[in-house]
Amino acid sequence: MPDTLPAGAATWLTVTFSVLTPCPLEQSVRFQVNYSQAGKLADADLGGFSNLGEVPYTRCSASPTPPGPVPPPPRLPEVRPGSTGA
Repeated sequence: MPDTLPAGAATWLTVTFSVLTPCPLEQSVRFQVNYSQAGKLADADLGGFSNLGEVPYTRCSASPTPPGPVPPPPRLPEVRPGSTGA
């Protein structure tokens, strides 16, 4: 019989997966869990990694470039009361 959690309980899940390419550039991984609740089957999307190219791999000679500083947002024109901003 599968493990059962009481209502409102939480648990940690450990996931191990194999990357099939030496340098998985811009590939994503999603995790989905199937479970039963009150006798009905359901599933939940647990998110994942949107870009494996940002993760270092020992089999990949090209190491990911660390992200640079975030540029400031563009400066918007000041709009004064009564003006149209144009």
